[in-house]
Amino acid sequence: MPFVGGTAVYKARVLWATYNPIIQYNDRLNCIQNIDQNKNGNNEYINLDSLLEAQVNEQSQKSAEQIKNISTNHLNIKSQIKIEKLEEISVYPNPANTQIIISYSNESDGHFTLFNAVGNIVLTTSLLKTNNKTQILLNDVANGIYTYEVEFNNKNKSFGKLTILK
Repeated sequence: MPFVGGTAVYKARVLWATYNPIIQYNDRLNCIQNIDQNKNGNNEYINLDSLLEAQVNEQSQKSAEQIKNISTNHLNIKSQIKIEKLEEISVYPNPANTQIIISYSNESDGHFTLFNAVGNIVLTTSLLKTNNKTQILLNDVANGIYTYEVEFNNKNKSFGKLTILK
């Protein structure tokens, strides 16, 4: 327990540690009241605080090095991940009235699925790789806000919202 402050001190330290994760607290070092407080049995003065301070600094440097290594490893992992370009898919107009057009470019066939607010499938249609646009008539679809999913056989997926106002 800190010499002064109690739980408020601990809360402040936790908040500060989010900004400076390698910070370490040592109440003995922070709250030294008397320089001559460290006597051994021979009445000789030993500066235990300097020894303790050196140990704390060494541990802080080790912690900083570990954090640096973790950050470096994280960056290396990120650079090794191959990010594939997702093909652009457009569903328009939005809000729609009587029809929507799905514009896409993909190397495989896929499908478009329209869901209502509770997740039921309202309509579904195939998307052929030979086309780059597909028109869907909305004659049997009521007004409302819908979600859609466009998925191609090569597992590229796209999600979105569509509003229908007639």
